[in-house]
Amino acid sequence: YGEHDLTANIIHLALARTPQAPAGTRGLTLFVIPRYREGSPSSRTANEVRALSIEHKMGIHASPTCVMGYGGMAGAYAEQLGGLHQGMEQMFIMMNRARLSVGQQGVGIAEQAFQAARDFARNRIQGRDLKTGADRVLIIKHPDVRRMLLTMAAQTEAARTLTLWTFFL
Repeated sequence: YGEHDLTANIIHLALARTPQAPAGTRGLTLFVIPRYREGSPSSRTANEVRALSIEHKMGIHASPTCVMGYGGMAGAYAEQLGGLHQGMEQMFIMMNRARLSVGQQGVGIAEQAFQAARDFARNRIQGRDLKTGADRVLIIKHPDVRRMLLTMAAQTEAARTLTLWTFFL
């Protein structure tokens, strides 16, 4: 978020009503508003886009939400994305794909958690082997730890399968 050198021209997506547009959400059109005006990003002619304030909200504080201001002096440059008055339809398509991506990120986090738990269990020595009464053993040899690891692996694989299957519907 914020200022960085990873991209040459940050863009904003905005739903806006064009002149003579129907009332309600049917009249919204999707626009791409670049940080810099048309032309070479190296010219650095700033578009009239700015954050006016940060929204105060109840949840997801790690994802900043701002009130954006477009235009003012000469107006903000924007390109229409898709058809006129089809903005909501396009936003729903984008949001559905974004939801799938977030689900896949969750699978990645679950896989990393499983790998960390498995590696820990392979190295942590504790307790005694109940069958032989021998000295302390790696916790991966404890039946309940193995059961928990297998449950993690199975649930992670099921989630991976579900997200991949959903992507290709």
